[in-house]
Amino acid sequence: MSDIVFISDFGTSDWYVAAMKGVAHGFAPDAGMIDLTHDIAPGNIPQADFILGQAAPCFPRGTVFCVVIDPQVGSDRRILVASNGAQRFVAPDNGVLSTVAHEAGDRWVCHQALNKAYFRPMQSRTFHGRDVFAPVAAWLIRGTELALFGPAIHDAIMRPSAHPLRMGVSGWQGMALHIDRFGNIITCFRKRDEPFASKDSAEATLRIKDKTITGVKNTYADVEAGEFLLYWGSSEYLEIGINRGSAGDVLGVRAGEPVAITFA
Repeated sequence: MSDIVFISDFGTSDWYVAAMKGVAHGFAPDAGMIDLTHDIAPGNIPQADFILGQAAPCFPRGTVFCVVIDPQVGSDRRILVASNGAQRFVAPDNGVLSTVAHEAGDRWVCHQALNKAYFRPMQSRTFHGRDVFAPVAAWLIRGTELALFGPAIHDAIMRPSAHPLRMGVSGWQGMALHIDRFGNIITCFRKRDEPFASKDSAEATLRIKDKTITGVKNTYADVEAGEFLLYWGSSEYLEIGINRGSAGDVLGVRAGEPVAITFA
């Protein structure tokens, strides 16, 4: 049996994560249980969407992701079960599956989880992670068809893709998507997409706030300690870093900040 991978904003100082795993284990005792992260900032849907989108491709076919970033828990927001053709997901309908859905394209299939036969018998209005998401994830890992949970839906909430916008003849406007724990600023510019698909990265000049950086380097060691650099991160997004420092802290950047690039 494959693994259930959990991602939430619960942290690890309370019993919430263990309770979800305990319930899932009761329904699927042979499934593996993996923590992606429980350090998502409370209710931060864009952060969870980005992190899930980067991690999911690293897991094998058959993996189930239990995604509990759910600031509208207990409301009439929908609960989704979905597949990208290789993996399955259970999550609230709030845009947290946007990146994996965009990457899946036509392979994306989504249903609403309404069938209470796959929930715990008693449901708290404030802890659907334990009472709905965890048991549904367990039934998914057991191979339950999506259609058995409820009707297909085609209007799930999707956050727009953060594609760069062309500005003038040689300029592009983008944004910071994420700042990792090292303070590296991950931008929306990807190696495979425009403008870098058709431009020389050595001629790129990036501006963020009052900082200008020119030329993409290979690694931190290409600049002196304390210096800024541009480089392609492991997911092939353009990143802004400082050799032995935190670019995010020095610049005071948060996700969503604008980033502009021009080419010589």
